[in-house]
Amino acid sequence: MGERPAGIHYIQSTKVWFKAAAMSAPGATIKSRDRYWQRVVALGFAGWVIMYADRSILSPALPAIQQQWDVSESILGLIVSSFFVAYALVQIPVGILSDRLQRRMLLLVPGFVVIALGVLLSGSASRPSYLLLASVVMGIGQGVYYPIQFSLSTESIPKSKRAFATSIINSGQAVGITFGLLLAGFIVPLWDGAWRVPFWIMAIPTLLVGLAFAVGIRPDRQNVGNTNNDSNGCDATQLDTGNVWSYRTACLCVINFCSNFGFFIILTWLPFYLEVDRGFGTASVGWIASLVPWAAVVGGLVMSWISDHARHRKYVALATLPLCALSLIAIPFDSTLVLFAALLIYGLVGKLALDPVLIAMVADGIPSSCYGKVFGVFNFSAMLASISGPYLMGWLSASAVGMNAGFYIASVLIGIAAILVMCLPSEADGAR
Repeated sequence: MGERPAGIHYIQSTKVWFKAAAMSAPGATIKSRDRYWQRVVALGFAGWVIMYADRSILSPALPAIQQQWDVSESILGLIVSSFFVAYALVQIPVGILSDRLQRRMLLLVPGFVVIALGVLLSGSASRPSYLLLASVVMGIGQGVYYPIQFSLSTESIPKSKRAFATSIINSGQAVGITFGLLLAGFIVPLWDGAWRVPFWIMAIPTLLVGLAFAVGIRPDRQNVGNTNNDSNGCDATQLDTGNVWSYRTACLCVINFCSNFGFFIILTWLPFYLEVDRGFGTASVGWIASLVPWAAVVGGLVMSWISDHARHRKYVALATLPLCALSLIAIPFDSTLVLFAALLIYGLVGKLALDPVLIAMVADGIPSSCYGKVFGVFNFSAMLASISGPYLMGWLSASAVGMNAGFYIASVLIGIAAILVMCLPSEADGAR
């Protein structure tokens, strides 16, 4: 083929020049950045809706599964914990890879495919061991999401909006919990074996959200909103100087464990507890349990807004932890009114509301090139709670002690978290 005419070269070069000029304009650059971080927030929200809807549909199905297969509460707790074991073990390796890879979508999008496979296998399980295996598959897929999603969002969101935007993303967890509980709570009582149907239904939106990430997220690493950028990577020098694995970061990981222990007890066992121990009907436990996530949407938005405007984030966390402990203590009270009030208060000040503040506190103290690794460890601490909490609650239910003891243990851990928050250095929180 011959050379192209000079006129075509001129037209093409003119198009390139105009495009570069438009992108270099200050207004266009700002608008592009605003649109992108807002898109990241929207996709992060949708991703958490899927994550928590997929995992929440198991809780209302536990009594039906127990009746169909004649298994003990300890076995049910083991099935639930198997998801979180796989989820936790994936966190740190994925976090390290996400810090090193320029194209993190190569991990994130296949993760959604693995989740959809695990959901389908859960609905098709013919015995407890197969359901346990399916839970492991789903846990592996979901374990990919956390470190990559929060790396993407924290890199993109302007620092002054970090906690509030993170709260919007995290509110997807509340929506997902509510949707999963209501979906399963409506379908499970319809006929024997209906507990399988919600799993099959959720496989489709899981794949669709994965496709949305593939289309909507920039394939390469571009930090457009965060001012704490570091292009040198998360190397050994940073680890040696204590910029990453500091006393403050370690305390925040322990606080995260304590905060999540009670949350995962409620997420996993509250529908079972309401139906078996408190005598509520299967159809009603879904909306009762959804009081927690819906209250958490309001609590998270308010707390994160205050956190972004407060001089020290630690005092925002410290103000809510005593109320959180009291609400956990009040759940076993015989009064239905006290139960409902305790669930609402826990939603307003509990884990889902506290998460955006803790995530912002972690991100404030580390370079952006280490987000994936540090957030992987940070969430690993939460997953240790997600493993130990549900299994302990299942053991308590099968023993003479009873499930009420689990709520008391969770309240003690919240007290420990409050002490650790008081020990955090204030000046680190305020230097934003």
